[in-house]
Amino acid sequence: MKALLALALLAAACTSISGATPLPTLDATRAEALLLAADRARAAAFSQADVNPLRPLFAEAAIRALTPQLARLRRRGQRVETEEASHRLVHWAPGPGAGEGVLEVSGRQRVVRAGGPRSGWSRIVRQWQARLAWSGGHWLIAEAGDLPPPQWWSG
Repeated sequence: MKALLALALLAAACTSISGATPLPTLDATRAEALLLAADRARAAAFSQADVNPLRPLFAEAAIRALTPQLARLRRRGQRVETEEASHRLVHWAPGPGAGEGVLEVSGRQRVVRAGGPRSGWSRIVRQWQARLAWSGGHWLIAEAGDLPPPQWWSG
């Protein structure tokens, strides 16, 4: 009798697992569009020294990682302006309900201080790595950061 009960419980558990909705997978084109939108939200957050532009696309943990940098800019009365010239997806590794990508961005950037003279622009080329996760019915940036040049993807 105990063996039948154990078998029935196991069968019920297997049925609920096999009946689960499969997690979506992003193709490279959609991943690039999402990473680009997220990188632009990140640029907007730094240009305003505010986390709010991140909220639609970033998970709370990813926002928390950027909060100290944004708070430091706000305390100093600074913001970072970025103008993108080009971008390209140099790496994409999809998975069910997850993925990891690297977006290479080139353009120019400057730090602006409230009420101060505008500084000159610096040319930038950076690779931004992001881990994506399917959460609450949509894709979010779960973790992200700039890669140091020795870790860059050749793409």
